Amino acid sequence: GTVQKEGQAQPQGLESKAAGQADKSENARRVEEVMKADEAKKAEAAKKAEEAKKAEESKKAEESKKAEEAKKAQEAKKAEEAKKAEEAKKAAEAKKSGSGGGGGCRDLSKELVASFAKDNTIMLTVCDWRIFETFGINWMKHLNALGANYWLVGATDRQTSEFLSSQGQDKHPCFKFFEEGAEAKMSKEYRYGDDHYRAATWRKVVVVQKIVDWGFNVLHSDVDVVWFRDPLPYFHGPALSEVDVAVSTDLISTNNAKGDEGLEVGIHQSVNVNTGIYYVKSTPGGRQFMSKWAALREQMSHDNDQVGLYRYLRGTAADLELSKRRLSMAGGVHVGMLSVSVMLNGYSYFIPRLHETQGVKKLGIHMTWLPLSREGKFHRMRDGGLYHDPPAYYTDPMFITADLDFPSAPPDYNGWKDTEAMIQFHLKAMDKQLVQVYKVMAVATILNRTLILPKMRCFCYKNWFMMEQCRIPGDHTTQFPLECALDQWLRPKVLYNYGPNIVGADGARSFGFREHSLMENPRFPADYVKKQVVLVPGEKGCGGQQGACRASQPRADDKGVLVAQVPRTMRQKQLLEALAQLKDVKVLRLRKPLRLFDDFDDPKLKQSFEAFVDKVAGNWCCRDKPFIAKGMREKEKLAIVPKVNVRSFVGDKNVSVPDPQW
Repeated sequence: GTVQKEGQAQPQGLESKAAGQADKSENARRVEEVMKADEAKKAEAAKKAEEAKKAEESKKAEESKKAEEAKKAQEAKKAEEAKKAEEAKKAAEAKKSGSGGGGGCRDLSKELVASFAKDNTIMLTVCDWRIFETFGINWMKHLNALGANYWLVGATDRQTSEFLSSQGQDKHPCFKFFEEGAEAKMSKEYRYGDDHYRAATWRKVVVVQKIVDWGFNVLHSDVDVVWFRDPLPYFHGPALSEVDVAVSTDLISTNNAKGDEGLEVGIHQSVNVNTGIYYVKSTPGGRQFMSKWAALREQMSHDNDQVGLYRYLRGTAADLELSKRRLSMAGGVHVGMLSVSVMLNGYSYFIPRLHETQGVKKLGIHMTWLPLSREGKFHRMRDGGLYHDPPAYYTDPMFITADLDFPSAPPDYNGWKDTEAMIQFHLKAMDKQLVQVYKVMAVATILNRTLILPKMRCFCYKNWFMMEQCRIPGDHTTQFPLECALDQWLRPKVLYNYGPNIVGADGARSFGFREHSLMENPRFPADYVKKQVVLVPGEKGCGGQQGACRASQPRADDKGVLVAQVPRTMRQKQLLEALAQLKDVKVLRLRKPLRLFDDFDDPKLKQSFEAFVDKVAGNWCCRDKPFIAKGMREKEKLAIVPKVNVRSFVGDKNVSVPDPQW
């Protein structure tokens, strides 16, 4: 309680006391530091022990995973060996039973043809496994569904032969069409235009000639044909009563009157016929036709059978009998041409839809005037609901799709005469759709769902040569906009074969997709359509609040459609959080994709995704040489990645494409 005055000395006792207290404080501090260091040491030791434990567990898990993979690999190997053993057993049994060896198909004989013919007519095709697996099985399923079972396949390899002889039938609908000589030739794939392909086309002509000489009518059909009805009544009916031979053509328009299902009128010798489909009667004229055609084989071995038929038809004296719709050729041969509105091709069916505009009953479609790749052809079949996929194709994936907002064309657009102006309008209109497609494909990638491709609108047709008013020259029927096929804006071959090469922080993934018409296909479960949930972005984003990124509970609108509202402009993680509660919904449908999704959070995934969409995006084609000479591009990139999507033209027509209501 003593107050020390300024300058007055401390008493001796107080100084000692203060020093003692200081020593105690220092000791306490040191003890505390030692204790803290000890605790830190213990914590570090515990941490290391925990890490060692986790490492050991991870090691065990990895070893367990490897053991499981090894087990599965061993099981798969055993299953494959068992499968091969079973196939070998079947082949041996087939050979023992006298079914002809070569995988079960017998040699071609008159008796074999007679056992399958109906009303003295046989449908014939020739194919290797690479093509038969993709198109032939589909061709076979359509025919069987129609009850048209009078067909035979010339199997060009053992795999096709073995497949056709393993269908559980008493008699095998096939014959050996193997190349003479080495075994290696028996399994060689046919590739359009090579020597092997050309030789095989001529061998088909010789086979048809032989069957016609045996007394049978022959309907030749490539396997990339889909028959809509049993063709036999048509070919045996009044339409072909005045001809020995009827051949399909590559025409894209018809001169027939509406409702006329007869042969094409106004034909001439220079029409481009197509040997994918032709019908030959076993009449004197039919036999003469096949004899003259087959006789060109030796001198035209460098060309295929179709070029040979051009030579025969154009180089032989003929009279055009308009009233009977036939060419009357030397030797008493009468040739007619199938109407392109009845026997359709890939252009007349999908683009002007001539069977509808002509008011006739479609007979079949041959997938010509389409991309040459297998993938392009069979995806166009899928677009049209013409391909028989297995049930799992329609039921197994978790799906996502989207409704795009489309730009509209001027009212007089279909009357425009300036082809370049139409091309530029189409490209600008595609850009306004592709910027939405980027968002849709990104969302599908993030959610790892199979995308039912959105419907697109085309304002110009893509082809491998220059169009007139954006249509193939001679087409005066097509009206724009068209529903775009996949090959009009994507590269089918690249898309189908891209594989699991989209890589993010969480690993690699493939891009699953289906045709835009999938949900309209009767094979797609109606319950999936009924229970799909439409995602509509609201006015607000997620914000910063915990749990704010959530979709609302789906509720039926006035049309009975289930609708859920979601936050707008969501990023990758927010999107996953918002839609977690809808993970079990089979089909999600996006509306207003530009409002719904903002951007990726994973830069690695974004970079990989954009590399993918850039590679699969197609080109519009083509301008011809006079335009190219002016500095214009032959092809125009249809860019999905926004930063690549910058459009400029030489000779800009300044056509305006208004923004859709997106």
